[in-house]
Amino acid sequence: MTYGSPPSTKFPEPITLTS
Repeated sequence: MTYGSPPSTKFPEPITLTS
């Protein structure tokens, strides 16, 4: 899975996966 933001943090931005 890839995110728009760098994987520096667990949840860099509010993504639709798991809060």
